[in-house]
Amino acid sequence: RHYALDQVAYERRTLLFGGPYLMALTGIASAIGNGRCRQAAQRAAAPQWRPLGPLRIVVTSQRLLVWFEQAWWSVWYSAVTDIRPDPANRALDLYFDTDPPYRLVGPHVPALAVMLANEILGLVPPVP
Repeated sequence: RHYALDQVAYERRTLLFGGPYLMALTGIASAIGNGRCRQAAQRAAAPQWRPLGPLRIVVTSQRLLVWFEQAWWSVWYSAVTDIRPDPANRALDLYFDTDPPYRLVGPHVPALAVMLANEILGLVPPVP
């Protein structure tokens, strides 16, 4: 799914030693290091594609049933606002109004894209 993380933990470190000049230099170096760690944590928390792992998906006439975390989850076709196939990468992106998008990737995704285009959009895209 494409979503942001609420929090990413990072460790702040401060190292001060020596006389006044050396202490000032080590304090500045610690501040620079902490800034880099904070920026890395912000990049990790930013919205991006995050893998959910292998999923079992069942296609029905009104929804996709997705087996995830030992339970079936429903992806209703009526909630899908857009589908974008990527045949080169065998990927399919499903977009929603209120939820983060899904990206499905795998060898059977092109066939799934045709089925979903027919069910959701009421059309079958041309075969490349």
